[in-house]
Amino acid sequence: MSVKIKTNAKLNLTLNIVGMYDNKYHSLSSVITSIDICDIVTITARQDKKVSVKVNDEIDEGNTAFKVANAVVERFNTDGVDIIVEKHVAAGGGMGGSSVDAAASLCGMRRLFGLNMDEQMLEIASEFGSDIAYMIRGGLGVATGKGDNIMFVGSGKSFYFVVFTGERMSTKEVFAEYDRQPDHTRYDNEALLAALARGDITEARKLMGNNLQPAAFRLSPKLSKIVDTCVKWGLPQPVLTGSGGNMFLLCRDIKEAQRFAAKMNANGIESMVCASTDSGTEILEISE
Repeated sequence: MSVKIKTNAKLNLTLNIVGMYDNKYHSLSSVITSIDICDIVTITARQDKKVSVKVNDEIDEGNTAFKVANAVVERFNTDGVDIIVEKHVAAGGGMGGSSVDAAASLCGMRRLFGLNMDEQMLEIASEFGSDIAYMIRGGLGVATGKGDNIMFVGSGKSFYFVVFTGERMSTKEVFAEYDRQPDHTRYDNEALLAALARGDITEARKLMGNNLQPAAFRLSPKLSKIVDTCVKWGLPQPVLTGSGGNMFLLCRDIKEAQRFAAKMNANGIESMVCASTDSGTEILEISE
């Protein structure tokens, strides 16, 4: 039996670092949304306890999906699985590239083996990635704590973005650089959500930001090319998502997003148009 699942990426519209969590993790406060850039993950049950993962036809046992699937096998005594990932959300881009496949694996294995594991699924998600639980549910929300405490907000609107591909970055290194030179700017989550609710894109752009952006720029001067190109063509200021290195612009509509993307692609900045979505994971197909 196989399950094919789509899991959507995310963007951090704000990212405030507000302290430490359990004296180990940075405590966050972030407005977050799912977008319709996704990985397609097929999970097939085996007749033994082994787990295999292929990403774009290459074996990848470093993928978080491999760790999560092994945890499910061990804790629920299920059969193993073969996981095949059609990857579109790159790891190290700040869009949940490592977590999308883990979220898909948890949801797929729950369906494959008929597991009643809602609470345990969230525990496993939290163990292997702070945003995996968010990826399962998806939508517009505010993430706090390690990023795994989510208050979901129904917007009833679609928002359009252009995502710029930056350099792949290490979350650990970006946070370490942040600790050396913190940014204490505070981005008003409530004001941003209010602006989005009334469709005020101009105001929403002013309210977005990311405390990790200065640290990411110090580690990757190439990111400044994205900003410089936006300035050159009179585009709004882009914002880093997560710990980088992708950046994004919030756009007024799909046509503006397409126009901005065309300008940036013409100037050597890989750009993708996407829209917000209320879903995290979605089952596309089940086959016996």
